Amino acid sequence: MSAREWIAGIAFAAMIGLFACISDEPAAEVAVPSGASGDGGAEGSTTDAGADTGLDDRPRYVFVTGKRYAGYNAGGAPGLDALCIGEAKAFPKLEDLKWAAWISTKDVSAAERVGLAKYAGTYKLLNDLPVGTSAKILEGTLANAIGIMPNEKQIVGPPTGVWTGTGPDGVLDTNNCTDWTPSDTPALGLTGNWEAPFAAWTNSGATKPCGEQLSLYCFQIE
Repeated sequence: MSAREWIAGIAFAAMIGLFACISDEPAAEVAVPSGASGDGGAEGSTTDAGADTGLDDRPRYVFVTGKRYAGYNAGGAPGLDALCIGEAKAFPKLEDLKWAAWISTKDVSAAERVGLAKYAGTYKLLNDLPVGTSAKILEGTLANAIGIMPNEKQIVGPPTGVWTGTGPDGVLDTNNCTDWTPSDTPALGLTGNWEAPFAAWTNSGATKPCGEQLSLYCFQIE
């Protein structure tokens, strides 16, 4: 073997050893900043408001009854709820849903009866136009007035009144047809107006004798 061949062999062996050392070292890890994920999204981020709060955020319906009723009922507030349920049951789209009338009693406000504080979604009419979130309803800034009946058609008047007994803040007004029950003495009930997309939707400022026939607002509660 020539000297040149011997030197070339030594150089080749040294190169092989160098590559072996390099391949045996572990790959360096790249640190990911806290709060970041590999796909570029923020860790724990979500567009689901209900997931953040633990509240239901699926769309819910609200309608105005097509029939008019007296402001008192032998069954009281549950009797008025039953009127909402009765109108909804005539339509397959609504019959399996749960409903409550937007009315306040001395024990439970309308806002509590329909569960506004436990709902993070948007109420909508039966023609799928939006009404608003719980906050918008209490602010009296509705996207659309609640004037659509269970048959998905616009209610017509007069009258345009709706029994509520409820102020713009969703709580009891003093005029609520003696808790929506028959009375031996004349009683009055505060009314809303189904034409109004503002605070008058629930408090038009008008009270009516409880024997008059007016509509109800019905809110989906589950």
